Amino acid sequence: MKINKINIIPTYNLNLMHLQCPYTIIKLKKKTDCMQKDDTLLITTNNNIVKLDIISFCNFMNFKIIKKQTNILPYVFLIQK
Repeated sequence: MKINKINIIPTYNLNLMHLQCPYTIIKLKKKTDCMQKDDTLLITTNNNIVKLDIISFCNFMNFKIIKKQTNILPYVFLIQK
């Protein structure tokens, strides 16, 4: 994923394809618990509701959404702890 013409290689990847809540949030929480500060996570999903869950989760946990692609499938988020 290119961010401002700089390639960012995420520290972790999380595939949430074909999953629905609450499994998506459980997996997201479990993955972010093992992350260190400033680590990045690339999240991939195809569920329209999950993209809202990810935004809410990041706001609640004070994580930064570095980049998101929500106009085409799969939806992709790059977040930073």
